[in-house]
Amino acid sequence: MGRIKIALLLMIAMIVLLQTPPAISGPGDHLKPEEGVYGFLMLNPYHESVSERLLSDDKYRICQAVIITSFKTETAVYIKYDDKKPASLPVVVSLKLVHPLWIQLNEYFEKNKGNLTDEIAQKKALSRIKSKVTRQEAEIESETAKLLEAVWATALSQVKYEDKENQGLDGERIHYANFTLGVGYRAGKAWSPDEGTITSELAELAKALREYPMLSGAKRKTASKTMQSKAQVLLARLKTNK
Repeated sequence: MGRIKIALLLMIAMIVLLQTPPAISGPGDHLKPEEGVYGFLMLNPYHESVSERLLSDDKYRICQAVIITSFKTETAVYIKYDDKKPASLPVVVSLKLVHPLWIQLNEYFEKNKGNLTDEIAQKKALSRIKSKVTRQEAEIESETAKLLEAVWATALSQVKYEDKENQGLDGERIHYANFTLGVGYRAGKAWSPDEGTITSELAELAKALREYPMLSGAKRKTASKTMQSKAQVLLARLKTNK
């Protein structure tokens, strides 16, 4: 009876394993390299259009993140300094397209026909689609900004291609960039990072920074301190990252 029971348990375990879909792992502890005018390579006309609509107002941006999530509106965040007022606090800029550009683009092709994957047709369509952008700004403590800048700069100095590429059509793509005087923009990207990885923690910081200008009073101060703490932990982890 004991052997039969063990055999049955093994059979059940095998069935469960066969029926369980394989886990799809995201990037690990390194961002993947990118280049481009806006801190990341223009993958296609859609990505270029997103960057133009969200990033073209300010020339020098630090701690930049463009967040493109399937079926949601495109957003971006970065920190800027006022060159005319060196003593002023850094400012967090959070931007959001009112309507998802990808959905607008698909609706355009549904109405006017054509090939969505054709770059020329896509450029033509995007030139006819107008976007409204919401922009919110808030000053942030210099200490927080410096810590975040150190995190971005360190993470972007460690970009590398993964041994195994893991990327899908759906999910979340985040393009990071950081401007350094004398160097220009360094950039990197991540796609749907796994929980617990460096890229996952970086994504959490980027999203917290994006939400920061929407807060006020005590909540904003608390958010700044929380980002400081998380940035310190992540920076220490990055310094031991290979």
